Amino acid sequence: MKNHIVFTGGGTGGHVYPALAVIEILKAEGYKVSWIGSKKGIEYKIINKLGIDFYSIPSGKLRRYFSLKNFIDIFKISIGFLSSIILLIKLKPDLIFSKGGYVTVPPIIAAKIVKIKSITHESDFDPGLATRINSKFVDRILVPYNETKNLISAKYRDRVVVTGNPVRKEFFNPNREKGLEAIGLTDDRPIILVLGGSLGAKQINDLILSDIDYLSSKYNIYHQMGERNFVESKNRHYISTPFITDNMADIIKAADIVISRSGAGAIWEFITVGTPSLLIPLSAGSRGDQLRNAEYFRKKGTSLVLNGLDVNTDSLRDMLNNYFTNLKNEMESVTKKVGAENCAKNITNVIKELL
Repeated sequence: MKNHIVFTGGGTGGHVYPALAVIEILKAEGYKVSWIGSKKGIEYKIINKLGIDFYSIPSGKLRRYFSLKNFIDIFKISIGFLSSIILLIKLKPDLIFSKGGYVTVPPIIAAKIVKIKSITHESDFDPGLATRINSKFVDRILVPYNETKNLISAKYRDRVVVTGNPVRKEFFNPNREKGLEAIGLTDDRPIILVLGGSLGAKQINDLILSDIDYLSSKYNIYHQMGERNFVESKNRHYISTPFITDNMADIIKAADIVISRSGAGAIWEFITVGTPSLLIPLSAGSRGDQLRNAEYFRKKGTSLVLNGLDVNTDSLRDMLNNYFTNLKNEMESVTKKVGAENCAKNITNVIKELL
């Protein structure tokens, strides 16, 4: 058995799925892998299903605003920190890898104290709060873009490595026919895939549903709505589902365009498959990371962006019509070039070098 690497991350699928791309490579090469997270987070469901050893710690949220919950969560973070020290002493891993989310901060600080090497990876264009905290304690800071390196504090910039964002190997060899079979649609019309992330996105759901008669008269639509927001459809040109569990790469390949939030992990899956996107970034209640992710890929030419007051049915109609009439071929060509690199290998190379 080779080295033991502990991964940590959670809160959203965007903090878990990219790490799985790295785990795929490490496990294939004989490395031992386990995960530290919260049983209340989505990471527990995903990791437990894969048969990877999962260790739960108490987790508190890192907020940038005043809330009485902060006092409770400081206590949870403290307990999580002590639990992490005990766990790391027991597990004796050779390295701990953080993929983001507030649950990662206690294990990363604990790793520094018990002298275990550590790495943190940021998926977004600009570093989140957890990454900014973890950067003070880790041996390597991995970022997706050259521009992101300059957003890391100059004090820690010598630890930064630009690796891109990892995606699972299935996204490098998608099968369009399998995707069509999985969604139950034919390609007699352009196919639009609508994704709202692991929990669904009410704004996107409402936008599509409010104009579904028009949209389904021109396009075939496959819509992941999220379990909380699921509405069953009886329209043969519009198929809804609570959550896509299998064949995600094939389904993206079957689509002519994807309508989605602009989480970094999801966008990198789209570009790796080679399917352009129409991004509707989360803005209200966020730190603005999705806005900056969307703008980065708009400039690259892989994505269209609907934002702010433009998120309405008229703008959506116009943007889709322009895409299919004028932009589709060029954007597909650009997208395939941008998404050609296997970034998971870049990250495993950094891990091996540090070990």
